[in-house]
Amino acid sequence: MKILILVFIAWSSIAYADGCRFESEQARYDVNNASEDADLAFDKSGVSFISVANGIAPARPAFDDIEMTVCVVLETKWETLWVGADSSVCGSSNDLITKAFSYAEAFNKRMLELASTSESYKCADELQAY
Repeated sequence: MKILILVFIAWSSIAYADGCRFESEQARYDVNNASEDADLAFDKSGVSFISVANGIAPARPAFDDIEMTVCVVLETKWETLWVGADSSVCGSSNDLITKAFSYAEAFNKRMLELASTSESYKCADELQAY
C-alpha cells in the first residue's frame, strides 16, 4: 500500500508539473507549420501523433472517426501538449487550448495521410478508411 501511495504522489507531481508546459512552449507550435512539421517528423522518425492534455484524459484531435485500436494507441508514438491537465489551471487557458487543439488537429490530419499509405507503419491498415 505504501508503494502505491508513493507511486501516486510521484505521478501526481509529474502530471502537475507538466500541466501547463504548453504555455512556455507554444511558440514551437504554429498551426501554419503543422503540416510541414508532420512531414518532417514522419521523415525523421516515422509515424507519431499529438494528443492534448486539457482534462482527465488526453484528447486526440482529428481522430473523431477513427477507431482507437491498441495498435494506434499503444504501439504508436504520441507527443502530449500539456494545457492544463488534471487540476492544473494555466493562464489564458482557453486561448492555449484552442491553439493546442488547432495545431494538433492539423498535424494529426497530415500524419494520418502519411500513416495510412506507409508501408512500414504496422497500424496502416487500421487507418485505410481515413
